[in-house]
Amino acid sequence: MKKRIISDEQTAAAKAKARHFFSEFRAFVKTKVFLNHFLLASLSITVLTGISLLSLNFYTQHGFKMSVPDFTGLTLEEAEELADAKNVQLKVIDSIFVADVPKGTVADQSPKPEAKVKKNRTIFVTMRTLMPEMIKMPDVTDVSLIQAKADLQSYGLFVTKLIYIEAEYFNHVFGQNINGKPAVAGTLVEKGTGVELIVGKGYEGSYTAVPILIGKGKAAAYQSATDYFLNIGKVVYDESVVTSRDSASARVFKQSLEPSDYLVAQLGTQITIWMTTTASKIDVAKISAEDERKKVRASLSDFNPEVEKEDNKTKEKEKDDLNL
Repeated sequence: MKKRIISDEQTAAAKAKARHFFSEFRAFVKTKVFLNHFLLASLSITVLTGISLLSLNFYTQHGFKMSVPDFTGLTLEEAEELADAKNVQLKVIDSIFVADVPKGTVADQSPKPEAKVKKNRTIFVTMRTLMPEMIKMPDVTDVSLIQAKADLQSYGLFVTKLIYIEAEYFNHVFGQNINGKPAVAGTLVEKGTGVELIVGKGYEGSYTAVPILIGKGKAAAYQSATDYFLNIGKVVYDESVVTSRDSASARVFKQSLEPSDYLVAQLGTQITIWMTTTASKIDVAKISAEDERKKVRASLSDFNPEVEKEDNKTKEKEKDDLNL
């Protein structure tokens, strides 16, 4: 293969052409024609880029977020109407039993209320079952009150009332009722049913501290009252409670036995509670005083041996639970 030999004259000519080209290019860049075309092209690119970004933001709704509405406590029809009004989608993914939630209403949702999402986001909801789950009534008689409450809770039942009778054994369960009638072990009852327990008073004059129920929901108020060997009597709702959703979210703002006035009460005493959905009615200062009320009950063991026995049983059960 023959090699091509480039002479010095050809090299010099090529360099001269290159210098001439760049000289003319620099001269052209400085002309108005080039500057006008360059500015027009830059402006066109900027405008097209801006339009593309705006279109992308509009399509993806970037930066446009809304708060998720609260669907809990609503029926499916009510929830769907609210979803349409708020421009979100609704999808039912499950149905479960929840004692504190009215039948056929939303028990839970994801994302949670007030979470920030884009328009048309799908909200997944879990409904409270319409058909009640039936279970066999357990036998919680001839055991301590603490054991009976734990057994009932494991079956999805709860204590609504303590009926104290004259008996030697303090808080020993002698009977179980539902709506004032004997609840026979083994019979089918609806899960979430309230059970009345007949328990021994121990020696005459047994007493207990009064808990602070302010700020608690209905179920929590029942639980707290029976924890102190007391009962919830009448439940009064104020004007803010209109729907089943309102009653489910209502909180206690007043109780008939004020702990500041009644440090102790007879076992089985009934407490009337007033409930509201208006947050301003709830005295937060009283809620923080609950720890002090617990100290009062603890001090009762100094002069009430029956309370001391019950507290010891509670401590032993807590130790057993930790060892499981």
